Amino acid sequence: MNVVRGVLAEFLVARAVGDRTSARHAWSDWDVTVPNGPKIEVKSGGYLNSWTMRRLSRIEFNGLWGRRWDEATLKRDTAPTVIADVFVFAVHTCVMPASYNPRDLRQWEFYVVSSDIIKARTAPKRRISLKFVQSHSAPVPWEALGGEVTRVWAETRRDGRRE
Repeated sequence: MNVVRGVLAEFLVARAVGDRTSARHAWSDWDVTVPNGPKIEVKSGGYLNSWTMRRLSRIEFNGLWGRRWDEATLKRDTAPTVIADVFVFAVHTCVMPASYNPRDLRQWEFYVVSSDIIKARTAPKRRISLKFVQSHSAPVPWEALGGEVTRVWAETRRDGRRE
């Protein structure tokens, strides 16, 4: 099911970057935290869906901006912002229903994009396409994902754009 694909993508990213948190917090301001590292927002998509399709899905991502939760007021901020430090776009690449296996890591591609790019080039309610993501990141296999997240985050911090 499509909703499970997103949860699986978050799990895969968490394991790749060393986040061993036992519970997923569905309403957190971001999805994954690297120990002593970046806050990561995970977005997922795939060409196949759980329903009968005439053609492959066009992959788009939304929900890139959010409203921070304020523990003091117990309310969300009124203005949306990009909360995470890094975005990981997880794409299940299988296009043949008979071969569909989301547990097969070879069927996934991961794209790591700095939050600065998302903030500078998107608007709060805008969807972005896979093509947009691919124009700002090369795909990395799961085994290289942790290193790529670290690289993108370090580059962002080195440039002084984010603390």
